Amino acid sequence: MHPSPPDSAASLLLPVVRPATLADQEILVRLEQRCFEQDRFSRQSLRYLLTHAHASTLLCTVDGRAAGYVTLLFRRCTPIARIYSIARDPNFRGCRIGDALLDAAEQCALEHGCGVLRLEVRTDNAASIAMFRRRGYQQFGEFAAYYEDRQDALGFQKCLAA
Repeated sequence: MHPSPPDSAASLLLPVVRPATLADQEILVRLEQRCFEQDRFSRQSLRYLLTHAHASTLLCTVDGRAAGYVTLLFRRCTPIARIYSIARDPNFRGCRIGDALLDAAEQCALEHGCGVLRLEVRTDNAASIAMFRRRGYQQFGEFAAYYEDRQDALGFQKCLAA
């Protein structure tokens, strides 16, 4: 069941971002299904990411409804964190879900001692590319046939610490 699109009053509500727990696994599965046509995380992959010591998944809600999530990966002995996946439910366009998720991801990376945040994005995802650029992310690479459907990706990064 899809949430109803936010009405004008709901769009005034602020997104709330919190750490996801194993109890949120089914919510994340439904977000995957709504947000991605391919390259989806399986239920088993989401469970692993929620319980893995070197990953953090943050869930964004608006008025108690799941609106998106971001998963970060951390590696020992490196100051670079990676956004492994970021998903914004299309029913919440205009609610600044992407900004809320990026704010939380950047804070989470800093809390893990990482001063650089990296990610990959499909070259045909103009809205996300524009958001990342607006947020100060700089392109550092291009990766041919990166995704399951052979779509290319752009690599972006942002220095979080001075």
